[in-house]
This record gives sequence, C-alpha cells and structure tokens, in this order.
Amino acid sequence: MKSRRAFALMAALWLLVAISAISLEISVLARSRRLAAANSLEGMHADAAAESGIEHARARLARAIAEGGTGRTWGDPAAVLDPWHSLDVGLRDSIEMTPGLWYRVQLADLGGKVDVNRASEDDLRRFLTANDLDAAVADGLAEAIMDWRDEDDFRRLRGAEREDYMKAGARELPRNAPLESIDELRFVRGMTPALLAKLRGDLTVFGGGQINLNVADRNVLLSLPGITPLAAEVIVRVQQSGRRIQTMQQLTDMLPTQARGPLERSMTDLLPKVTFDTHEVLVTSDGWMAGSPVRARELAVLARGGSAAFVTWRQDQ
Repeated sequence: MKSRRAFALMAALWLLVAISAISLEISVLARSRRLAAANSLEGMHADAAAESGIEHARARLARAIAEGGTGRTWGDPAAVLDPWHSLDVGLRDSIEMTPGLWYRVQLADLGGKVDVNRASEDDLRRFLTANDLDAAVADGLAEAIMDWRDEDDFRRLRGAEREDYMKAGARELPRNAPLESIDELRFVRGMTPALLAKLRGDLTVFGGGQINLNVADRNVLLSLPGITPLAAEVIVRVQQSGRRIQTMQQLTDMLPTQARGPLERSMTDLLPKVTFDTHEVLVTSDGWMAGSPVRARELAVLARGGSAAFVTWRQDQ
C-alpha cells in the first residue's frame, strides 16, 4: 500500500515537472513570437521612414533645380550652371516625420569618387599610387581588381582569376561582373582591411563614372590622366577659395607651364572622364523608431535631368 502511494506521489511530481516545463516552453515561444511580431512592425515603420528620407531628399533637390541652387541665395552665379553645386538641402540633422519615427539623410556627390566599376586599369593604378602604395603593389592590386570584375578568366600578369583564388582556398571567387558594393573589394587579392578602410571614402560602385573637378579631392583627381600632383594642388586651391572651374580651357590657363603640358597631351583621354557640375547624388537614408533597436537603410542615386531629379537606382539594405 505504501509503495503504491509513493509511486503515485512520484508520478504526480514528475507530471507537475512536465507541465511546468511545457508551460515554460510555451511562454518562451510566445514571447519570442511577440518579439518577432514587434520587431517586424518596427521594421516596417523604419522602412517607411527611410523611404520618406529618400523622397524628402528628391523633393529638396528638385526644388533646388527650380529655385537656382541648394543652400544659396537667389541669383548665385554658380547655381545657374550647377544648381546642386552645394548639397546643403536642409537635411543635415535627424528629422521626426511623426511622433517617435525618425530618419536621417546623407548626400554625396558621386563625382567626388572613383567608380571602381568604370575606372580603367590605369585610372586605378594612378589612384592607388596617389594613396602612397608602392608602384608594384599598386600595379598588382589594379590588375587584380580588373580581373575580379571582367567577364573572362584570363589572368593579367600580376592579377588573379578564379583558379588563383581556388588554389589559395579563398572564401569568395571573382564575380566576373561589376562589383555590387565597395565591401566586395575585401575579397580581392592584395586588398587588406587597413587599406580598404583608407580607400573606401574615395570609392563608389554607383553613377556614370565622371569625376567632378570642383569637388574631388587630391587623390581622386590624381586618378585622372594628365593630372599631375601640381595640377591637383592648383585645383584643390581653387575649390578651397570657393571659386569654380567651368571649362577645360579655364583650368589649362590656371596651370603653370610644367603642369600644362601633361594635361594637354592627355586631353583626348581626359575629357570623357571629367565634369564640372554635380549630376548624380548618392542619398543614404536611415530610418528608425524611438526606443527600438531596429534600423532600416535605403540607398538611392538621384540624377539631374532638366527641371527634375530622377531616381536612377534604389536599394534597401
């Protein structure tokens, strides 16, 4: 009799433990689902905020075309030729679109960067050399980037193709297509994290590839054919003075004799690669809800055409 009672008590205790364990599991599962639902809802709101940031930037840039310049007074001579020559469109701070829902927008002139998908091998080599890379290292890395993005599997002398990466046990193989992001460069043979961190601010994978002489920094300018260090120094001084270069002849006239010759000899190659105006802007918009860890980011390229700002590329991240 006593053994039966003991067995019944033990069975009841185990049943209680089992019920408690199941209840705990159901509670944890329900909590996880509630968190997932909340995160999904917050993500949707963050996405909407990021999209609003893109549209806000597009509207401001379109208005700049209509009104003659961004962040400038009416009648600004520079704005007549280039209404986007100053990208101050009043979006420098975080903006609350509805209570608790925010977005922050950043604008960048794509003409101030080297497009790794459109730059020639020589352009890349000049850019890397301008960043103090040894000539042999710059040459090998430029060829490796070209091998990564071109369609064939024929390796350049100092480059690397699929077979080379496979032999080295690389995690990623060449895409044989244009790069989708600057981060992809970290897989290219010869690229190091420290070097990529140094270069990435001057690089892009978007836009038409032309370099704006009125915004590009020294190292970007030196990627261009015929632009010597002296010529780049003159251009940067003009930028810093607030003046604008409007024609290639104007630039030629500014240069001392020793910098003028290389420019004139490279004019055929140089002209298709440069512009004096801002035509394409990369817009980065971040959206979030106050108190939520969920963030949304949207990128868009806006191009100037006539009296409008067109979205030519857009992507959620």
